[in-house]
Amino acid sequence: MPFSVEKESRLNTSSRYVDTPNFALEKTGYWLLLGRGGQAKAIDHNGYACHSLSFSSTRDFPLTPSELAFSLSSAEALSESVIDAVRQSDVRRRFIAWFEGEIDYEVISFRDDEQKLTVQLHWLVMTSDALLSPFVTAHIKPLRGFDRAAELLQHWLDVTGISQGTVKHALASHPLVPQKAIKGGTKDNVSIHTWANKRVSSHLQAAASQLEGIFQDIDIRYLHQYRVHLRKTRSMLSLFKGVFEKNAMVEAKHQTKRLMADTGALRDLDVYLMSKQDFYTKMPVTFHDGLAELFELLESRRAAALHDFQTLIASDKPHQTLASLQSKALAEGPKAEKRVRAFGHKEILKHYAKTAAIGASLSHSSLDEQVHDFRLACKKLRYLSDFFVDDDINETAVSVVAQLVDLTRVLGEFNDYCVQADFVAGLEQELNASNKMTPTLAKTFGGMMLLFDQERTRARAEALLQIDVFVAAETAANFKHVFGKK
Repeated sequence: MPFSVEKESRLNTSSRYVDTPNFALEKTGYWLLLGRGGQAKAIDHNGYACHSLSFSSTRDFPLTPSELAFSLSSAEALSESVIDAVRQSDVRRRFIAWFEGEIDYEVISFRDDEQKLTVQLHWLVMTSDALLSPFVTAHIKPLRGFDRAAELLQHWLDVTGISQGTVKHALASHPLVPQKAIKGGTKDNVSIHTWANKRVSSHLQAAASQLEGIFQDIDIRYLHQYRVHLRKTRSMLSLFKGVFEKNAMVEAKHQTKRLMADTGALRDLDVYLMSKQDFYTKMPVTFHDGLAELFELLESRRAAALHDFQTLIASDKPHQTLASLQSKALAEGPKAEKRVRAFGHKEILKHYAKTAAIGASLSHSSLDEQVHDFRLACKKLRYLSDFFVDDDINETAVSVVAQLVDLTRVLGEFNDYCVQADFVAGLEQELNASNKMTPTLAKTFGGMMLLFDQERTRARAEALLQIDVFVAAETAANFKHVFGKK
């Protein structure tokens, strides 16, 4: 995994630690480190903020809370709430325990293969003969997508051999660490209903864990993963025919569909803005002024769409809906007692046969709508394979899944160009109707529509070639080998 690490030493000194387990300052979340010469460091309990203070007192130790409060106030280093907590503490109390030790405080910055700052680890280590082992705190500041940041941190820990407990604790307790959904378990001797309920709940939990990242707008992948988990939940509800009681299944589908609808416009704008550099690369420079005008408009619309969803998150409605869906298991349907593997493999073979039949009917003269129908069938088949591929996946299964992933990728490209063309056509109509169209933008829209047509034709031709392989006898035999009765 390509990455680079930068270390910045913020503090490295011999100091006296003050041990005040019952003191009000600690309750606010700060450690107080007192040093010689009338100097002190106030560091929060995560080791993140480091404030230098100067004492107004003529003596180093001990200090009363009142004297310390005056020093904090004059230094203007900490918030009023911290200073007030100090003032309100027992004025008779003294700092009565201190000892010699080493303080090492570093900020470790991780950059990805594009040299973009991904995450920072604030690492505070206190060592002393008076301590049985070093005291270590870690605070993690996410910058660009926490799943990626967590991978970088884990790789760095593995390479350096540093004790992982503190960092793992910081990761596990961090509100921006997204949860991963349960995978595998197809060989468990449980009913499909029990197995599926656990996975529905797992995907809903994983979706909920993305909301804080969306709210803080750290990385667009939080929203993408939020929608992926909701889509997989809906797929299980739709594809696992007879596993759940019908009315309960329909209501759960309705609620997840509503959650998806809340973020549809925001996700569409994210996709368009992600393609920004591609348009500048693929379109001649004569269109670039119009592209700048277009993306400025899309940025403003994204900001508005994000604000709408942030307001919804702040109202707690998405959390409440997800929690409500998780709180009760869906009732059993007529096929609830089927075994997991037998049910899943049978459904995969059935859906492959249906999908292959649609694919075999396609040709270069087929309508785009027919290609879209095949794409939707492929997505369902891919979700089923994701759910039910065995834990000990073999070489043939890897080949089958990889082929399906590649096919859905190129079909997705074809769909993206169709959707983007429709979006630009709709935006052009809207701007013309409101007399907001500019000559520069109109020219660029024309160039974009030509580009969409070229790319759509290319993606469709590539998809048809892959469809021929997908419906071939060899692929059918591979599916039967992997998912047939053992």
